[in-house]
Order: sequence, then C-alpha cells, then structure tokens
Amino acid sequence: MNDCNRRFNSKWLDEFQWLKKKHKQIKENGEILKHIGETVLYCGRQNIPLRGDYEASDTSFTKNPGNFIARLKLLSKHSSLLQKHLQAPAKKNATYISPQSQNELIDVIGHKIIRETILEEVRKTRWFSVMCDEATSHNAELMSLCVRFVDTNCQMREEFIDFIGTCRTTGRVLASKILQKLEELNLDVTKIRGQGYDGAAAMSSARVGVQGIIKQHSPRAIYTHCLSHALNLVYAHSAKQQEVRNMLDKLKESSVFFSKSPRREGPLKEIVGKNVPEHATNRKPLLDICATRWAARYDAFRHFYQCYVWQVMALEVIVYGSYINETDKYDGDIVNDDWDGRTKTAAGALLEAITKFGFIVTFLTVYEMLSPMQGLTVKLQGKAEDMVSAYDSVTDVKLHYETLRGDVEAVFHRIYEHSVRRRESLYAAQTRRDITIS
Repeated sequence: MNDCNRRFNSKWLDEFQWLKKKHKQIKENGEILKHIGETVLYCGRQNIPLRGDYEASDTSFTKNPGNFIARLKLLSKHSSLLQKHLQAPAKKNATYISPQSQNELIDVIGHKIIRETILEEVRKTRWFSVMCDEATSHNAELMSLCVRFVDTNCQMREEFIDFIGTCRTTGRVLASKILQKLEELNLDVTKIRGQGYDGAAAMSSARVGVQGIIKQHSPRAIYTHCLSHALNLVYAHSAKQQEVRNMLDKLKESSVFFSKSPRREGPLKEIVGKNVPEHATNRKPLLDICATRWAARYDAFRHFYQCYVWQVMALEVIVYGSYINETDKYDGDIVNDDWDGRTKTAAGALLEAITKFGFIVTFLTVYEMLSPMQGLTVKLQGKAEDMVSAYDSVTDVKLHYETLRGDVEAVFHRIYEHSVRRRESLYAAQTRRDITIS
C-alpha cells in the first residue's frame, strides 16, 4: 500500500512539475510574442518597412537588419527573456521572427484584429457610406475600399477596409467587386446611405456606373463626387491659358534646378544665410509642382515667392560669378567660377525667364487667386467634414471670389503695381551689377 502511494505521489509530482514547466513556457512565449507583435504594429503605425538587407538577430553593425529586427534588439536590452530568445531560442524552428512569421503576424493583426474591430463597429451603426478609388501597383489594377460612419461615441470616422483586385474597370465589374467584398465582410448593403467616388463615367454614371448599380440594392445611397477632387478639376480647367502653363513650367524648372543638385543649392543657401541669417537654418526648400493635386501647388508657390529674390541672386552667381545685394555692396565671398557651360546656360535661361515682367505678373496673379483655396481644400479633406459644413465653406470662398470679380480692376491694379515694384528692384540690382563688373 505504501509503495502504491509513493508511486502515485511520484507520478502526481512529475505531472505537476511538467504542467508547471509547460505553464511557464506558455507564459514566456506569450511575453515574447507580445514584444514581437508590438514591434510589427509599431512599424505599421510609423509606415516604415520591416525588412532589411540581412534578416538575422545576430546581424553586425556593418549590415542593416531592418526596422523589425533592430527594434527587437533594442527592446531586448530591457528584457532578459527577449534577449535570451533572440540569442539562443528554445527551438530554432520557432523564433517567430522570420519573414514568413512577420507576414503571418501582419495578416493576423491587420485582418483578424484591427479590421474585424472596425467592421464590428460599422455593423453596430445604423448606416454607413462607402468610398472607393482606383490605383495601379506593380502593374496590377487595385481599388481601395473605405467606409465612413458615425461610431457609438458619435465621432465621424473614415476607415480603410481592403484593396480589391480587378482586371477590368467597367462600372458593372467594379460594382460587382464592391458588393461581393461587402458580402464577404458581412456588411448589409441596404444600409449604405452614401457613395463617394471620382467623376469618371465608370463610377458616376447613374445608369451603368458604380453609383447607379449600388443604388439598385440601396436606393438611398446618395452619390457625391469627391468635393476636393471636383475643386482640383476646377483648378486644372482654369489654368489652360498659355501664359499660366509657361509660368508653371518655369516654376517646376526652377525647383528641379536647385533641389536636384546640392552644388547648385549651395549658393542659394549661402545667400539666404548672408541676407537673412535668422532664416538660414529653418528655410524651407523649394517644392516641386504636384502633377495631379492643384491644391498642393499652393505650398510650392508660397516657397517660391518667399525665396524669389534669393533665387535670382543665386542664378546670377552661377551665370556671372557675382551679385549685388540690397545694400548696394559687392559681395564676392560666394563667387565660384568653376561652373560647367551646360549649368551656366541652363541658369542663364532660367534667370531670364523668371525675371521677365510677364512671368512675374502671371505668377503673382495665380498666387493671389490660389490663396483663398488653400483653407477650403484642407477643410474638404477633413474626415469629420459634413455636407452642411462643406457647403458653408464653399459658399464663403465663392463670396470672396465674387467680391474680387466685382472689384476686378482694383484687384489687378494692385497685382500690377506689385509686379512693377518687383521688376524695378530686380532691374536696379542688375544695372548696378553690370556697372560694377564693367
């Protein structure tokens, strides 16, 4: 009897030790997975890639392990458990840091947790809107699907749901893809109350477009052409004048001339530092002209306007080897005659173009007309913007332009006088330079 009890106690003790060890291992694995999952989530939120040149936790400083491994190594300095796992994992086939494991974690976090949480909130709402736009990636046609809804905290939200692959871009094909995806996500199509797309016929047509087909399933799903996109089209159609197009070309050429070459940027930085020392360190660089989003061009216009005089001086340094500053003193510290002929020719042509009176008056006119649009564009892109607020904002801007149109002669007289003063100051500086050089 005693032998039986001893054997029973020994067996029970062994099982207890085994369960205790297993429970400890499960707890440690959970802690390790927590660090790994948080790292994946961190990279996603910061919009930075996970992979590097060499995927290994023992990577030396001569190789780039990528953001994922690098952050894990940083966290391991404060976690002995994670450090032990990275240096000597209990099972070499269960490190959970391989590219395959990273992809699996991305799928779990993105689709099984984040997206499912969003969808559950959408299902709890009474109604929602769908927004779609097309994009091309790696020679594949994709369509992004977003939902707009008011959550249980009465907050307006816009959330990305998924990319939808499509081989054709007709209205019927796109609509069927959207409906199929909504059904897969268990979202009630009849609860759609809004549709937001661009103005392409495949999306906006009431008969064969996406909005018309969606309305067959949800008649109250009102289609709204993206207001910011419509405003962008107004910009584009209003800028077909040849003078405006020529001005934009020179603006883009000036940005590329300086920003694409650190050596050409050098004289511009030195001139700004000598004339405006307080702006030398925080001067914003010239911006390229956005090809599609006209609203984004306002920032490029503003940077060009603020730096216009210094650009002219920098171009004079490249072309002539000197400039005359505003105090009428010759400054030869930044002279550099070691410029190749091609650069001097390009700088000379650009200098002549941006100092012409026609360029100046066209630039100032467009800059003046774009100014009221900047605030409106930002508002129309706001996630919490509703139709009433958007309508009021558009109305205010329209009233502003109607006021300008009613007093158009005074407005353009002011722009003309500003252009004359700007050109006269440049002409005086060029004359002083020519006299000094001669």
